[in-house]
Amino acid sequence: MVKIGRHRVRLAVAAAAAGATIVSGCAAGSRLATVDGVGITQTDVLAMSSEQAGATAPAADVRRSLTTLILEQAVAVAAAKQFGTVLSDDQVEARLADPPPRYLSLFEQIAADPAVGPGLADLNARFTLVRDDVIPRLLVEQRGSYQAVISETPELVMRACVSHILVATAEEADTVLDRLIAGEDFATVATQVSLDQQSPGGVLGQPDTCLVHHGQLGTEFVAGVMAAPLQVPTGPLATSFGFHVIQVDERVIPTVAEMTADPMTHLDPATANELMGPWFGAAVTDADIDVRSSVGEWSAESSTVVAGS
Repeated sequence: MVKIGRHRVRLAVAAAAAGATIVSGCAAGSRLATVDGVGITQTDVLAMSSEQAGATAPAADVRRSLTTLILEQAVAVAAAKQFGTVLSDDQVEARLADPPPRYLSLFEQIAADPAVGPGLADLNARFTLVRDDVIPRLLVEQRGSYQAVISETPELVMRACVSHILVATAEEADTVLDRLIAGEDFATVATQVSLDQQSPGGVLGQPDTCLVHHGQLGTEFVAGVMAAPLQVPTGPLATSFGFHVIQVDERVIPTVAEMTADPMTHLDPATANELMGPWFGAAVTDADIDVRSSVGEWSAESSTVVAGS
């Protein structure tokens, strides 16, 4: 469990070793930027770094932190306008205290970085909550309903435990398949002949977990996994990597009720990113962003705060 406090913020900034930071002359609560009229203050920027790091933050680092805050605010504003997404402090606190497994490594990295302040943890809590609210809505907008997703494109939400043996030719795959049908152990044969030696015993992903396929495997492989009988060696399956003999030990497709209760657990990460990417870009493009001239200016082309001209 990761626990990160949200309320420690710095209210002043010292001069950097190579020159004064761009916010050193601003009052702690003064606005450095606005997004659709919502202000981002010096306090917000300072909270992105630890007290030690913030005290010597060069101008470029301040602009980077301000950019991150602007992007998160643009997404929050767009989600509120389009979907009515509003986050409570309790939701943010809960996400910080116990993030879901898909975000656990992110929050662990933030907690372990001595240069990071509580503001960055807070920002990521808010962003991931918005992301988890927006993506399922976009999926339903695109596909019509969770029932349609499951019926028409089940590969988007399927999880499967898969092992494979990769060889160069169809003839070699046939030989492998004959050995397995004759009773040889799949993991042993994989260790002996598979060209994929990064997957111990041929197991894709972690041996004790199911593989969420779509973002990690090619289209041809996914089709083979969907069609294969369970717990039976199958092949040859041709992909751009060569020829595979696969064994699908488990294939799980959620019910509508399971999707409704927790869609992000079941949705393939690559599909989630494909849904979020264009929406995120549009949210930033459509936002009315204004940056204090003493800090820099907003570049619509790069979606960053840059040094003033």
